[in-house]
Amino acid sequence: MSLELQAQKGYSLEAQTQKFEELGEKYDCQFPPEYVIEDAGYSGADFGRPSIKRVLQLAAEGKIQGVAYTHLDRFARDVEGGLRLIREYRAAGLRVLLGNLGWVTDERHIRMQLQLGLMIAESMRYDIREKSEYGIHAKIRNREPMGGHPPFGFRFVTKAMMIARAIARGEPSPRRPGTAFERVEEHIQLVLRIFKLLAAGKSVRSVARTFSEEGIITIRGCKRCRKAGITATCTHWNPTFIRDVAINEFYVTGIWYYNKRFAVVPPNPRRREERHRTRTTQKLRPRDQWMECFQTEPLVSRALFERVQENVKGGKSRNGGKPSDRWLLSGLKDGAKCAVCGYSLKGSGQVRYYRCSNCNRVTNEALCEEHHRGVAADRLEATTLAVLREEVGDPIQLRANVDRYERDLVDQVDAGELDEVRKQATVLRNRLDAATLKELNEDDARSKQITQRFIAELKPQVRFLEARVATLERSQARKGFQVDSRGIAGDISKGLTTQVRSEQKQIIHHWISEIRYANGEAEFTVRIPIATSQTGVPSPNCKLDVDPAYSFIPLKIKRLVAA
Repeated sequence: MSLELQAQKGYSLEAQTQKFEELGEKYDCQFPPEYVIEDAGYSGADFGRPSIKRVLQLAAEGKIQGVAYTHLDRFARDVEGGLRLIREYRAAGLRVLLGNLGWVTDERHIRMQLQLGLMIAESMRYDIREKSEYGIHAKIRNREPMGGHPPFGFRFVTKAMMIARAIARGEPSPRRPGTAFERVEEHIQLVLRIFKLLAAGKSVRSVARTFSEEGIITIRGCKRCRKAGITATCTHWNPTFIRDVAINEFYVTGIWYYNKRFAVVPPNPRRREERHRTRTTQKLRPRDQWMECFQTEPLVSRALFERVQENVKGGKSRNGGKPSDRWLLSGLKDGAKCAVCGYSLKGSGQVRYYRCSNCNRVTNEALCEEHHRGVAADRLEATTLAVLREEVGDPIQLRANVDRYERDLVDQVDAGELDEVRKQATVLRNRLDAATLKELNEDDARSKQITQRFIAELKPQVRFLEARVATLERSQARKGFQVDSRGIAGDISKGLTTQVRSEQKQIIHHWISEIRYANGEAEFTVRIPIATSQTGVPSPNCKLDVDPAYSFIPLKIKRLVAA
């Protein structure tokens, strides 16, 4: 079924149900009511409609022997797709009955009628689309609003609604009413309030939370309320909707455009329940293809609109870079975390703060004492750069930190642990050698594949244990880590001269893997590359002769941070 209005009223579905009764008598077949599948609102050109999947599922379960459609154009409006679908049905063991054609067989006249009918159905589909687009463009040239979702604050009024209103008022029905947009004053006041709150420094999430707490009804309801059928009382405002209102140029120009977007099939389509959205997404057209169809007085001034744009898009760094560069500590290898509960630290607010993210996602109630306390982002980021500059950027201090790490490691070494790790490494190495020899002599493809999988699982375990043995032996012999202190300190000192936030973030992410903060104190984990080769010189890009995961030592450095 291709018309949504027909689907809502059920006219076409009722007619098709009666047609099935006639087909049953004509072709001597039965259509049990539980197997009459409805596709309300789906077009015959959509081969992803749920009924097709349901039919194939019933066929796989052996519950049906055939599939019937009342008309050929209800089955398919595409030649290639229709023929492919018939092959799928036949491969599933089903016979296909088309009401105005009969049983689909391999007879020449049936195949000719089928292909000719599909060609006509496809041609009619393109003809209907062309005529519809011509009529739409003609109305737009006459400045009549056309379809789509109107901007928040306005309502789309159809001809049928105008006639119904006239009848309700006891007035004569207008002869040729046109579609129109009308203002919804209640929503207009919300639009103005959104711009005022955002201009005052509120975030879109804060505005959405304010509207929800005040019990203001949304216009379409959230996804959960739509699924439950309670959209009329939904008060869950979405921050994305608030942002869409804030960046919509309609409110500053007063001009509404048609033909702004077009539907495309995404490379990785997501499963959706909404009609006609199973495999398409919307992309913006070039601005010269937009068609002006409605104009009214602007709701906000240009100065207010630009100030809101600056606040909404304030995530972009003043010094250039991506929006994420506003938070230098986001995206660390092991993360910036709360030292109390282990949850990640999230940046928030126009006055930038890092806070513990451990809170109730519905009520926003803090579940950790550090959530409300937080730390100023500027102070924590400045402390991070200072740690790199003073503790790692100074070759003497770096060498002292490495020596301290080595002494702590030596104190933790146990002779019994070294012997046990050696035994485990020897056992695994013997298993790996035996498996490698077996794989070389194996002729059976299946057995060879199993052996290769076993080898792939053993290799990282062997590398880990051998690296652990090397570390314990070095610690027991008190052989110092070979660190290029001058080279590392020179690279950091040179890199920290920049004031570009994107470059500062890159330096922090290269040297620091984790930050833990709580109650005014931060612990930084700095990754220092070490040389494990015989030459004592670090390999290029730290690719050493052991697994890269063990070519760094994690220096723990603590610093006080003013909250």
